[in-house]
Amino acid sequence: MLRFCAKSIPPWSMQLPIPSTRFDSMPRTLTLVYHRILPTQAKDRFALSSNVFTQHLRQLTRFEQATGISTRITFDDGCQGFADTAWPLLKACRREAMQFILPGLVGQAATWIENNPFPLLNWGTLKVLVDDGLRIGSHLMGHTHMKRLSLKALRYEADRSRTILQAQLGIEVQEVAVPYGYCSPDQAHALLDVGYNRVHLVYGPWFNPADYPEEVIPRMEMRGDRRFEHCLNLNQFATLDIGP
Repeated sequence: MLRFCAKSIPPWSMQLPIPSTRFDSMPRTLTLVYHRILPTQAKDRFALSSNVFTQHLRQLTRFEQATGISTRITFDDGCQGFADTAWPLLKACRREAMQFILPGLVGQAATWIENNPFPLLNWGTLKVLVDDGLRIGSHLMGHTHMKRLSLKALRYEADRSRTILQAQLGIEVQEVAVPYGYCSPDQAHALLDVGYNRVHLVYGPWFNPADYPEEVIPRMEMRGDRRFEHCLNLNQFATLDIGP
């Protein structure tokens, strides 16, 4: 049995409701996506404090034990705070994670965020994290919205991103997460044609699994402005077959 990783936790945070949905009709793996984990809570809907993230990790353990459904943790963007705050907490809990990186912005700043261009991981830190067990995927090159990319430009950017990541980190990159979480079915096929074996989106009401290849993974977006159970929102996955 997995042990909880924190020494103490407020009683209310363990009151994760177990949904009434029949679990045998749900996918056996749910993939989650986080963005930024900070030492303290910030006015940023995509950021969680280290305390809240620790609570999430414990709630995920309880959920997995109660349902038999496993969870896969991913991060987008490659924020420097991942190395400073999130990775030590994940290691303490013996949790694996995948970070989707923008090789065109490594060591720079999140230029797509006007009011808070947070620093991004550099190659040296990424190499240390990879050696320590972090898995790496592509987030394309520079966080361009998919609506602005033609299929030809998308294929070029996807191939270039993977080539740079593999050359810099000495690893094989097989998975890609699209910026802003959305792509069309044609774009998903284009990413698979380039050679990726999984394409990660963010789950939303627009997503119809019948329209997409089976290699497309809709992820649950974990945010700082929503409670854990609201982010997970399990009932919407009850009829989807999205993973092994």
